[in-house]
Amino acid sequence: MADLHVQAQDVRKATLRWELSASTDLQTQVQSDYEATLKTSTNQVTWEQRNGTRVTTYAITSVEGAWTDVSLEGSLTYNLSRNNRNSRMTFTRNGQGAVTVTWEVLTEGQPPFRQQFQVSNVTLEP
Repeated sequence: MADLHVQAQDVRKATLRWELSASTDLQTQVQSDYEATLKTSTNQVTWEQRNGTRVTTYAITSVEGAWTDVSLEGSLTYNLSRNNRNSRMTFTRNGQGAVTVTWEVLTEGQPPFRQQFQVSNVTLEP
């Protein structure tokens, strides 16, 4: 279950910091420890890896769904673009309180690469 240091924050309107603690390759089901941070805002998703030494920014091209309170069960999908490559990130909180991010990299003519991250903490950015 993720630690949530936010209350009633609308995922589409707030700038949120999602701390990742584990990764699962959804094709192989191999899980591993993984530390990184995703920061979502109204127009982009920033992915910080390797203690912030590797930062990648994705433009949000569209949003599917509405999740008006991150402390409650819900889901929201960001359609993303970076360097003419498309991907999707779906942020979800299930009924048991677990928060995950599922990332799908879309490559024409190939099945999507899918990876899921467990979220250990969500905070509101100033």
